[in-house]
Amino acid sequence: MPALLMIGVLVVTLAVTNHQKRTNNGPRQDPNFLDLTAYESAEDRPPRTGGGLASSVGGADSLKSAPLKITLQALDKRNYHFGDQVTYEVTLENITTSVLTIPWSPDPSKVGLDGPVNPPVYFEASLSLVAEDETAGPQFIDSHRIFGAPSVPGSLKIVRPREKVRIRAAGSWQFTDSSVARRVLAKSPFTVKVRANFRLGGGSSIQQYKTAISSNSQTAVLRKPDDN
Repeated sequence: MPALLMIGVLVVTLAVTNHQKRTNNGPRQDPNFLDLTAYESAEDRPPRTGGGLASSVGGADSLKSAPLKITLQALDKRNYHFGDQVTYEVTLENITTSVLTIPWSPDPSKVGLDGPVNPPVYFEASLSLVAEDETAGPQFIDSHRIFGAPSVPGSLKIVRPREKVRIRAAGSWQFTDSSVARRVLAKSPFTVKVRANFRLGGGSSIQQYKTAISSNSQTAVLRKPDDN
C-alpha cells in the first residue's frame, strides 16, 4: 500500500475512534465541576423556609466556622419575570490548611438516604440562593441538598487547601414570604441583590459547620409576569 494511502487510512481510523469514544463515553467532565441542573428531584429539596440543613444540637454558636469560601460567580441573566427559572454558578474554596471532604452527589438514593435508616456515616450540604430584603430579611429563592458517603464511590469530593470547585444549580424566582412577593410585584420592575449560601454537615460523627455566605452579590431585575 502506498505511503500516502496508509497515512490517509490511519487518520480516518483515528478520527472514527475518537468520535466513538466521545459518543460512547461523552465529553470528558471536569472533576471539579458539579452540575445540579442535570438532576432534578423533589426529594433533593429541603423545606424552603429552612433553607437547608437543620440546626445542630447546641445552636449555631457551637458550630465551627465554615471551612469554605463561597463566591456567587454569575446568574444566567440580569432581567427576569417573576416565576422564571434562574441558573446560577458558585465556586467553593477550601480556606483551611487541611484537605476537606464535601458531598458530591445530588441523588440521596445513591447514598442510601431515601430509606428508613441512614448509613452510619454520611455527608450532607445545602446550597442556597438568597435574596436580600431590608424589611423581611433573607428570602430563599432556591435550595439544593448534596449528599455523599464513604461507602459510595464518587459521592465525595476531596478539596485540597486553596483548591476551588464549581457548582451550577437552578431554581425559580419565588420568595419565602408571600408579603415580599406582593411588594416586589407592586414595584415592578424591582432590583434585587442575591447571595449564595453553603452549609456543610452530615450524620453521626461528621463535623457540623456554620453557613458560609458569599461576600459578593449579584443584581437582578424582576418584573411581573405580564410586564414587558
